[in-house]
Order: sequence, then structure tokens, then C-alpha cells
Amino acid sequence: MFQCTFSIVDNVRDGLVIWINHKTTVRVFKSIDFDYKEPSCCRTFTVAQVAGLKPKDYVGKIQAKVVWLQAASKMVNVHGDMLELKECHVADDTKKIRLSLWEGLIGDVEEGVSYVLTNLAVRKGGELYLTSTKNTTIRVSEEEVLVPPSVAMLRLEVKQHEQEQEVEQEGLTTVQGPVCGVKLADQWQCSSCHKRQLTFNLKAINHRCEACDLLQRVGSYVQAANGTVMVNKGDVTLTLKLTSTVLMTYLSQNDLQELLSDVQLVEEHFFEVGVFENQYNANNVVVVVTTGNV
Repeated sequence: MFQCTFSIVDNVRDGLVIWINHKTTVRVFKSIDFDYKEPSCCRTFTVAQVAGLKPKDYVGKIQAKVVWLQAASKMVNVHGDMLELKECHVADDTKKIRLSLWEGLIGDVEEGVSYVLTNLAVRKGGELYLTSTKNTTIRVSEEEVLVPPSVAMLRLEVKQHEQEQEVEQEGLTTVQGPVCGVKLADQWQCSSCHKRQLTFNLKAINHRCEACDLLQRVGSYVQAANGTVMVNKGDVTLTLKLTSTVLMTYLSQNDLQELLSDVQLVEEHFFEVGVFENQYNANNVVVVVTTGNV
């Protein structure tokens, strides 16, 4: 253990700049007694322990099962940017808590599957909940997380409540008809923090993430797309919003990921197929898209 004196020069994005010069002194201690407490960002928590944290605390790791997953994601305005958000509930044998998943992490979870989640943050909106961060990672747990019956029963109640909300509040509607217009835009997401890049040069060799500042090869970024689609419903033309999650799910289920090499190929695919069945909510955001027949 050692102690030194130094000068703090400036605050920077990732911490402090410290100068050590000829005036710096260092004192070495062979032993010292103190109670070390591992920071929350490095610790493994149970869900019950997370409930005892404060807003803005970080959770290093939890192992939990997704006991409820929102049927559809939604677009949320965050500091002027429209970001995709999907809610879920995770639980272990101690408790259940809400988890907000953002952007590229939305498609990484399924209901009923156990996961190991790292680098989450605690927030409060009426009650404490967890949210993903730019450093969050999600992987399937090798061991199934056992959830007590009380939480399992609550899951059924939540699902029923969600279905009622979709019908009564969101007004989930199904429309089947020919596509008469489509406009999609490329999205490139950082493979590390999953944030969208506002500017991206495919011809470059490297690209520095605009969110986490990590320099990566251009090929390591994840491509996606979103936009709008116009569908004829009788004498009425509906303009519906396609999120990247819904569109990527459709392309993946139909083995059409190669179309993303040129977003216009995806647009042309919609015209070639012609008729689609879309389920959308009261905000005209598509929840599910499948091919259909008139």
C-alpha cells in the first residue's frame, strides 16, 4: 500500500488527469487495516439486494429469469433522439424487478429464459427499477434460475393486464393489404454499447463510437434499419412506423438478412411481396409484420 501527493489538472470524460512531477512524494505502507467494500459496479447481486440500492447506483452482475416481456417496444424521446425501449420483468428466488432494455439489447432476451446480466443501472420512477447501459451485456445462463410460485403467479396477472392494456389503451389493430409506399433508413449500432451512430462511413477502415468512444473496425458495427410503410386499407392509406427490432425480426425469420447490404433491396422486397399483415398500436407503431394474402 502506498500514499502519494499529486496535482489534479483537469476533469475529463472518463475521470481525472493527474500529473506526477518532481514535487510528488510517495510513502509506502507495508500493512494497513481498513474495511474494503467492493463498489456496486463490480459486485454480484440478488434481485432483493438490488432493491436495497439507491437511484444512480450500478449493478455489476445479476443472474435472473425473464418472467414477463412487453409485447411491443415503443419509441421514446431522449434528449431529442428517438430511441427504442422495451420493458420486461426479471426475477430470481428472492424477488422480482422491472428492467428497461434499450435499442440493440431488445432482441437479446426471451420470456422464460434465464440470463446473466452485467453493468446495469438503478433508476427510480415511482419504484426502483433497472435499466440497461451502454456497457450492459446479456448472455444465456448455464443454470436455470428458479423463481418462487408467488412470482410465477404474478407473471400471469401481469400478462393478463398487458393484454387488456393492448386492447383498451393501445388499440392493437390488424390490417392486411398491399404496400403502396415504403421508406427505410440504415442504422449502424456499436457492438459494445449498442448506440446508434449519427454519422457512419462504410468506406472507412475504423470508426470511433460516438457514444462510448471505442475505436473499432467498421465491420464490427451492427447494421439495422427502420422507417415507415404505407399500406392500403380499402379507400384509406395507412402510414405505419417500422422499428428496427420489428424489421430485423421479420428479415431474420424469413432468412432475408442479406438484403441489408442495400436498404433499397429491403424496400423493393416489400413491393415484390405486395401484401402484408401488420399488427400495430394506437401510435401506428407496427408490433408484428408477416406476409399475407388478399
